[in-house]
Amino acid sequence: MTLKKRLLISAVIFAGIGAAPAAAAEFIDFETTAGGAATFAGGSVGNDFSAFGASFTNAFYRQCGGGCPAPANGIFVSSNNFANPFTITFAGITDAFSFSNVSNSSGTASAFGIGGNLLESIAISGFPSSFSFTSTGINSISFSSNSQLGVDNFAFGDVQGMSAVPEPAAWAMMLIGFGFVGGTMRAANRRKKFAVTYA
Repeated sequence: MTLKKRLLISAVIFAGIGAAPAAAAEFIDFETTAGGAATFAGGSVGNDFSAFGASFTNAFYRQCGGGCPAPANGIFVSSNNFANPFTITFAGITDAFSFSNVSNSSGTASAFGIGGNLLESIAISGFPSSFSFTSTGINSISFSSNSQLGVDNFAFGDVQGMSAVPEPAAWAMMLIGFGFVGGTMRAANRRKKFAVTYA
């Protein structure tokens, strides 16, 4: 087997070991609750969508009234005439977040990173309209309004863990791979130096 074939086979094996399946974007349309109800009489959202990597604070289910565009059955509407805005907190970080305004009210949506640093704010008005954040490293989204703000159709990227430093196992695999490739190339050079030729 030639050196090129060995290197190619080694590269394919190591690439396969470290490969992870692509993660799909998450989408929450609030058409059904975790219990399967198609319409909402009220109640706190809380951790109903924790399987998606998101938890909610000060957020309430409500069926949209006559001010919403059709069809708006089972829509998620926040009642923000409270002292605190409603917040979505992710289990890690995400690099994409979009949503739709489905009420006649206006408000503000703000994206925050780890530690609560403000990344971006969006003024929400008009319906139906869609909005998205372009910041990376989003850990939470906060919505505020002076009246009832209805939002729906949350789409966000895969929620990643917050480890910014590679784990020791990743470093070990990388060093072993470099050592393997270097050793293979060095062995190939030794064979060339001591090759016997016959005339």
